[in-house]
Amino acid sequence: MENVLWVSPRKGDNSAKVTSDAECLHGRGYDEENLTRGTRMNTNVVIEIFDPPMCCPGGLCGPVIDPALLDVSEALLKIKNAHGIVVHRYLLQQQGTKFMQNPEVLALLKEHSTGVLPITAVNGRVVKTRGFPTYDELLQYAQEPAVAE
Repeated sequence: MENVLWVSPRKGDNSAKVTSDAECLHGRGYDEENLTRGTRMNTNVVIEIFDPPMCCPGGLCGPVIDPALLDVSEALLKIKNAHGIVVHRYLLQQQGTKFMQNPEVLALLKEHSTGVLPITAVNGRVVKTRGFPTYDELLQYAQEPAVAE
């Protein structure tokens, strides 16, 4: 059986919970009717963040840390560790080649300069510019409609 993560509402609850196949199949409080209509994480997704110029990788240094950088760092760690999604972050001054290897990113930089950063790409396709993705957006990028097996 494929090891995937499902997002499925509990019976009588509109919120979502991420759980494993084993929990879903054993019906630990989940509405089994909705399991095939749930959403599963696509572990083939690669999320890339092309960061704006910063003093250090991740920007989490110095006396004052930007809360947006802290939020995106936590969200990326969570999506990577809890859901097995591949995440890469690139700094222009350290991994400039990565910026040039993605034609969409390169075109955006040529047109708008570094003001377009940060850029988020999913499987090589730009999905967000001028702001870091939220955890909810990262989850959305990592999901695919579940197919009844």
